[in-house]
Amino acid sequence: MDIPDRKEIKGKLLDATLPCKTNPVLVLMVVLMGLILVAMKGYTPPPPSEAEEERASAASLEDKRQKVKAMFKHAWKGYKKYAWGHDELKPVTAEATDEWGGWGITLVDSIDTMMLLGMDEEVAEARDFVKDIKWDAPSGGPQSVFETTIRHLGGLLGAYSLSDDPVYLDKAKELADRLLIAFNTPSGAPHTRINMYQNEANSPYTPCLAEVGSVQLEFSYLSIVTGDNKYALAANRFFETLWDLRQSGSSPHPKGLWPLFFDIVKGEFDSDVYSIGGQGDSFYEYLLKLWLLDGKKEAWLRDLYDDSVEGLKAYLIDKSTLRGNLFISSYQKGMTFNMDHLSCFVPGMIALGANNTADMRLAKRLMHTCRSLYSTMSTGIGAEIVSFSALNRDFRVTDPKYQLRPEVLESLFILYRQTKDPKYQEWAWEMFLAIEKYCKTPIAYSGLTDVDAPNGGYKDNQMQSFFLAETVKYLYLIFSDESLLPLDKYVLSTEAHPFRRLRPEKPNLV
Repeated sequence: MDIPDRKEIKGKLLDATLPCKTNPVLVLMVVLMGLILVAMKGYTPPPPSEAEEERASAASLEDKRQKVKAMFKHAWKGYKKYAWGHDELKPVTAEATDEWGGWGITLVDSIDTMMLLGMDEEVAEARDFVKDIKWDAPSGGPQSVFETTIRHLGGLLGAYSLSDDPVYLDKAKELADRLLIAFNTPSGAPHTRINMYQNEANSPYTPCLAEVGSVQLEFSYLSIVTGDNKYALAANRFFETLWDLRQSGSSPHPKGLWPLFFDIVKGEFDSDVYSIGGQGDSFYEYLLKLWLLDGKKEAWLRDLYDDSVEGLKAYLIDKSTLRGNLFISSYQKGMTFNMDHLSCFVPGMIALGANNTADMRLAKRLMHTCRSLYSTMSTGIGAEIVSFSALNRDFRVTDPKYQLRPEVLESLFILYRQTKDPKYQEWAWEMFLAIEKYCKTPIAYSGLTDVDAPNGGYKDNQMQSFFLAETVKYLYLIFSDESLLPLDKYVLSTEAHPFRRLRPEKPNLV
């Protein structure tokens, strides 16, 4: 075969590029291509079909769920390696702590989260640990009745609710039977501290409203699943006391609101401060959720809740002077203008209980404010306490720490489930990315000392159990289909433990 030399090839290439002198077909093709390109400038491709959009959205949500699951697994791996069986892990120094009785509070608090995430192997390991917990171990010492109820008892009942595994129910009954002595008070409101080794309960200080009014859901659910009313009857005496006060008309307090501290011996309130934030928060939440849990049959609980929402509107909600944002404060002969992170559960609570458009609008406006507490910080993470008394930036930070709290994500989850508005998912994803960026350590996740400082200040070396029980759980749920824990079938406790709602044919337990 004859192979042309380089000069011959080069000449042919040059001829091919000359204008229509030797290649009119090529020129025609170039002209046609030009006309096509001109026409395409005004061309708009057809929008993706509904099915294509659904597939893309599902893929995006699945990716987010997997990233949230990776967050949990990273923290769990660190806990298992450095603090297995202990209460909590110090996520910076890789040390274990036992400040909650030494009964593995992180583990017990997190089992139902792992069930939702499909972490079967880790659940099996945790179950084996639960079987051997000794509530009366000498190392337990005096513990908070409130925290033991919402984290340990609630964690066990949440795990039972999702699995029907009798191991969790048996251990929950063991614990509740020991906790019952805390309710042996003249008023029926529980003591604040219990020593299960010595079988003693006492109150070294005057308990706050949340302590005496946020154990009813767990004990009532235990009565539902065991058929033994003794747990609900003991825990709900405090709520009945409040109803009697309301009905008698003798309460000197603003309608629907109750002071922050309660004397369990005298059976009367001992404060002139009203708050739906820290020390009062979950009490109001449980009025609504106990009504839901019991099949909406106990109308007096709904009445107490509705009164509290009206009191909230009248005394605890105000509008900022700069941007008109609604915020939640405490009340002591007037507004204090301080809003804490804990108050941001309120948008979700109101949305969950809303039976009119006005309440839903209120929930959305408060949600907008809570989100702004995150989006205006340099880290994108909300502070513990802010004050709306200043004019700059609508508020100023008075306590800049972040303790891996879940309240804003809890409300975003409920608002999304109730409205299907994707912006709530978008806001939640922004918060996930911020937590991942600033709170992650080589072995877990840590709180921050200053959310508005570069890099969040310092990591505080704390990962409280509610991070895995609540914060990560709500992140996962908000990107999941509503068939996972539908809100018409489950009530989530103040620690995000899912309890199946009572069927209508069941007897009343309140």
